[in-house]
Amino acid sequence: MPLTPGDFSASIDKKPVTIVSVVPNSAPVRVVIALDASSSMELQVHSWDENLNAAEELLKQLPAGSPVGLVVFADKPQTVLPLSSSRDVVRAQLEQFRPRHERMHATALWDALTTAATLFGAPQPGDTIYLISDGDDDASRGNLYATQTDLWTRGIRLFMLSLGPEMKGESSKMKGREARVLQMIRDSGGSVLRVPEKPKKKSSAQELEAISNIAGSALLAQQFKAISEFDVLRAELPEPVRGAVRWDLTLTQQGGTDPQILFPRAIPACAAAQN
Repeated sequence: MPLTPGDFSASIDKKPVTIVSVVPNSAPVRVVIALDASSSMELQVHSWDENLNAAEELLKQLPAGSPVGLVVFADKPQTVLPLSSSRDVVRAQLEQFRPRHERMHATALWDALTTAATLFGAPQPGDTIYLISDGDDDASRGNLYATQTDLWTRGIRLFMLSLGPEMKGESSKMKGREARVLQMIRDSGGSVLRVPEKPKKKSSAQELEAISNIAGSALLAQQFKAISEFDVLRAELPEPVRGAVRWDLTLTQQGGTDPQILFPRAIPACAAAQN
């Protein structure tokens, strides 16, 4: 059943926001794949090929009209392909990275995401960066905060696939950085799919499937579906705002609440000023 404005509750600083319309997106979604090719990606139990297989599976499952770009990076962006409707160009470039070769040890994740964001130009609903990485950064000139601000300003969603363990290191600094990365992804309206190295006692059937064959797994297909199938909401803000603002959005149906709703936690300044 299609969603309606009455299915949502929204607010900014506890002031109600009126949802004017809810319309399923009909435009082709634009996606830039950001592939981490640093040496840490070779240390995973899951093979390097599985990362490439997942990227190529995304090319297969995206709607035919969706433009796709590519940024392959290590200590800096190494390969940058602009958005194009030709999947063959992106697929051919990915295949060039299958042979094992010497990889740079450093990882410039924030710089790569910034490079990927510039490929979109003028914002469109649903713009997405699909990141395949372990989530670490030790070489960027920029930082996480600047990257997050850039994504918010451009209205870009960030989805991530991580094959292997959580970020390496037990220090509070390392754990804090991981938490901020995950929060940045959720705040953008995206999600993280982390596939562990081996089954756990409470692993579900879908998790076991993903561990053995990530490219063909239902979990990956669900994440891809969230990228290409979404609703566009238009809202009336309680008062004019001049900077990016956080807001709360809740989907309520049949008296219940859906905690799995994905939405950008910040309204870009330009959108806020116009609405």
